[in-house]
Amino acid sequence: MKIWTTAMWLFALALGVTLSSEAVAGDIVGVWRHESGEAQVRFAPCGDAVCGRIVWIEAGAPTNARVGDRIFFAMKHIGPDLWRGKTLYPEDGEIYDATVRLKTAVLTTSGCVVGGLICKSVRWTRVG
Repeated sequence: MKIWTTAMWLFALALGVTLSSEAVAGDIVGVWRHESGEAQVRFAPCGDAVCGRIVWIEAGAPTNARVGDRIFFAMKHIGPDLWRGKTLYPEDGEIYDATVRLKTAVLTTSGCVVGGLICKSVRWTRVG
């Protein structure tokens, strides 16, 4: 009886961890509008991480980005409302370390260089 109880507890714990990690990933999954209003990115699961692809760009927006470009990738949950991975900055074609922080209905993405000394942040609002 004790073995069964321990096995059930371990199963419940494993199930809880699986469900909670899916719920965490689901927090940023969806479509988000850039603070300029000129672009939208869809965050979705990709392997064991979350990635973001451009799904809409306003006609005439001053950017080198194109619909379909993956600009966030390998975003892994590292803490409450915080993900870390990489971002492709379309304007220079370079890949930077990135963080994504979720606070209520606002997503803040930050890309950094020089070991985090120089960073640029952008705010996104959920649209879907």
